[in-house]
Amino acid sequence: MRFTLLFVFLSLLTHASAQKPVNKKQSGKDYSQFIIYPKVFINKDSVYIQDKDNIHPHLFESLTRQERDSFRKLIHERKQKYEGDSITVSEHFFLWLPLIERLNYEDPHYWVWPLVDFTDKKFKQNDIHVVPVNLLIINDTAIVDRTCDTIFHVGDRIVAINNEPIENFLNINCLRYIPCAILQQFNYFAYSPHYIVEVERNGKRLQLSTNGIGYNDALFRLSASKWKKELLHEHQIGYIEMDAFYPNNSLVINQLAKFVKTVQKAGYKDVIIDVRKNTGGSGHNFDHLISLFTSADSLYYAKRERVRVSEYTLDYGFPEDSIGILADLPAKEAHPRIPLKPKKYLGQMNYYVLMSHNTQSMASSFVNVLQTNGFATLCGEALSHNALKYGEVLRFGWKSKSNIRILSTVETEEYTKSPDGQIYPDIEIPYIAAEYMQGGDPMLEKLIKYIRKRR
Repeated sequence: MRFTLLFVFLSLLTHASAQKPVNKKQSGKDYSQFIIYPKVFINKDSVYIQDKDNIHPHLFESLTRQERDSFRKLIHERKQKYEGDSITVSEHFFLWLPLIERLNYEDPHYWVWPLVDFTDKKFKQNDIHVVPVNLLIINDTAIVDRTCDTIFHVGDRIVAINNEPIENFLNINCLRYIPCAILQQFNYFAYSPHYIVEVERNGKRLQLSTNGIGYNDALFRLSASKWKKELLHEHQIGYIEMDAFYPNNSLVINQLAKFVKTVQKAGYKDVIIDVRKNTGGSGHNFDHLISLFTSADSLYYAKRERVRVSEYTLDYGFPEDSIGILADLPAKEAHPRIPLKPKKYLGQMNYYVLMSHNTQSMASSFVNVLQTNGFATLCGEALSHNALKYGEVLRFGWKSKSNIRILSTVETEEYTKSPDGQIYPDIEIPYIAAEYMQGGDPMLEKLIKYIRKRR
């Protein structure tokens, strides 16, 4: 299977420019001499809905005529509220946000990211300091899930950053788990060399002071796979966190196989695989991974796979005169069945997979295959709409050239037990903000109780 990007980190892309900053709206202004807020010229002719997909299989065509007219009217009305002919990158994003959110609903891969631009090539992205936490977003509540600074505690609710309410950062979010640095980027590039972060902890409001850490350092340290593996001896359960797929998935397969064998050696039969933070990655050796769960020599995977033929997808073997059509993948590229490696089968175990709205792309295929074939019990919340449907993403400049957009090229109809293609858990365990504000992992704790009660 071809490679699929973890799109949340595409915001790392930058490019240099000689423009001067304008219309600064971030909380701390010390970076204003380095960070550009480009002006975007807009007029009536710039407000349009693309009529035909030329790369994505079905993105804009998923809009009804009524929806198109509604978005045209709404965006035009929003545009009239801006004074003059120019707006900032962030304002340009917010202008189109209703349409972007609708297209993201059609394809969770689709999103538009404002680029970080610099006046001085010597200034590096890591010179920008960000709030050093990853957040768990539950409705309008932002809770610290991971931190690089000990002044923050897991379970802290973020109330404000440099006196700006956290709600102003959350109106762009489409993920369950997200680095605070990304939210800052969307909200007028609200970076500062120092932060006063107001949090709620144990019912009390606290003002926490931090210099933060470098942008790249934050994303690397806060997003690096921890490969948390634990034998929960008190409950006779094995727990492993699998939060990414890689260009080479040998590590994923070896780590999972080795851990399951450790669980078996301890005499336990229940294994929890946590993919709540897994936004996908490569399908490399997907057959080897699934082989761990079954002794079958193959299984059904995709009923149909289609691609919009373009200059970016000719490498599938399409002739150039087919550009623009929506075509089935050539037989040699399609995956109606997955050939397996029976020798890799680890034996009968009781697998429980924790999933969330963040479980996307290749990770969504993983949980679907396990559920459809009865290899595991899915637990947690439903996947995002159409999480299974699209893949093979590309990135492009979008309108102002100061944003990038992410587009899928392949449409897949996977075999699934769900009649509407939406992947639902077998055991529903919702996210409840009040519970996560106590620290710990309430969803995992509830699943453990369920497993013990089921015995």
